[in-house]
Parts: sequence; C-alpha cells; structure tokens
Amino acid sequence: MVKELTISLVMILVSMNNAYTKSFEISDLQFRNGIYTYNQRRVTGSIIDHYKNGQIKLEYSVLEGRLHGEAIEYYPTGEVKEKRNYILGKLFGEFIVYFKDGSQHVEMDLGLNRYGEGEIIKEFWLAKKPGRKPKNKGNGYLIFYSPQGIQLSNSETLSIQNQSNFKVFVDEKTIYDCTPVD
Repeated sequence: MVKELTISLVMILVSMNNAYTKSFEISDLQFRNGIYTYNQRRVTGSIIDHYKNGQIKLEYSVLEGRLHGEAIEYYPTGEVKEKRNYILGKLFGEFIVYFKDGSQHVEMDLGLNRYGEGEIIKEFWLAKKPGRKPKNKGNGYLIFYSPQGIQLSNSETLSIQNQSNFKVFVDEKTIYDCTPVD
C-alpha cells in the first residue's frame, strides 16, 4: 500500500513539474539571471516569436528555463537564417548562419566562454558570397553587443533578443559583423 501511494505521489509531482512543458510565445515569458519563466515557474519546451507578417521568427528549445538544444531563426520570408546549439543556457557547438538562398555564409564551432567576454570559437568558416564554399579562417571569439553598440556578457546571461547582434574576431580583427535585420 505504501509503495503504491509513493508511486502515485511521485507521478503527481512529476506531472505538476511538467505542467509548463509546451511552446511559449517569447512575449509571455520573463527572463532573469539566464532563466526563462512563466508565472514564476521555469519552462520546458520551446520558445517562439513571430514577425509582424505572422511568419515564425525564431524557435528555441528550452529545458528547466535554460536554452538547451537546437535553436533556429528565420528570415521574414521563411528561409532558415541561423541554426545554433545550446547546452544548459550556454551557446556551444555548431552555429551556422545562412544566406537567403540557403547556402552557408558562416559556420562556427563554439567552445567555452571567455569569462564574461563572449564565446571562444574553435573553428570559423566564412563564405563571402552566396553559393561559394566557406573558407576556414581559424579560431577566434564572438562578442555580443547591444543595439547601441555596448559590449555584452556571454550567452548564459543574455536573453534571446540580446544574442542577435554579434561580431566575430580572429587575430584581434573583426572578421564578421552580424547586424540584426527585421
């Protein structure tokens, strides 16, 4: 009897904990200290946003309030703009930026962060024009910026909206500058 009661209680607690496992509009969420919440509870599922024309702008996976898994951003016309990967809030691994025609513009392999000053890039590939094969430019780092040009911290502490504007540096020179386009 005690065993059945314990199992039932565990099942109820698990179902209560997963009550917010679904898709959330980014405008319905709160973001604080690297955590997304809805009604003061951490969310699990996906975060989405739309352009004014109704087209999906972004879809990010989230686990227990932190970005986790694949993140995809789209152009207003529906083509994939970027694919990123997160591990428990940290931008990590493959990060690809596409031209509107679907060919790769940028490919990065991201590693650890730079202690509050962006992300380490283990390998950076760049194609200057659509349809061209990306060339390896070496390693470097990525820094996020506010719309006003102020340098921001690393991915763990930034909301999705604050990760759209970034620059890539190789040998202390800006090699790629991503300015958001709506």
